[in-house]
Amino acid sequence: MDPQPTARVQIGTDPTFWVVPASQDAIAGQLQQAAGPVDLPVADPLNGLLVLSALAAGWVTVLPGAPDTGGTHPTGTASPRGTHPTGDRAQTAAAVYLPSLTAATPSTPGHLLATGTEVATTAEDIRAAMTNGTRLTLQLNADSGGGLLVLNGAALAFVVLVLATV
Repeated sequence: MDPQPTARVQIGTDPTFWVVPASQDAIAGQLQQAAGPVDLPVADPLNGLLVLSALAAGWVTVLPGAPDTGGTHPTGTASPRGTHPTGDRAQTAAAVYLPSLTAATPSTPGHLLATGTEVATTAEDIRAAMTNGTRLTLQLNADSGGGLLVLNGAALAFVVLVLATV
């Protein structure tokens, strides 16, 4: 049996290549037919859910995945899994990664969300904000300074909701 196909997805000018467990043709077809936000599970460099606004993204590059599902980190080293290459543990709270000038890594997953944040509910709220062009406020984790993150759904190309690690 052939291994599950994977593709690498890059959105606009964000440097991260997201490994998606689907074929490049399936992803491209889904994006071409999208009337609203598209959900894509991602496995690397972070594990979570990519919520993509096909209308706001501008462009999306979809490349065939590496033969090895983990792929290779752009530096040429194997993709880290579970712990940061320095030995530090990965984050324990759910996080939200937003378009950035620096690529996502397990040690920089984005903004840590408040303890108890439900990823499925948050994804639903983000899709609604993208669809309706409204703003959404998310509570941030107190351990990382607390505060609020305000998202503008009308201009938001994508977010990755990173699953909490144990």
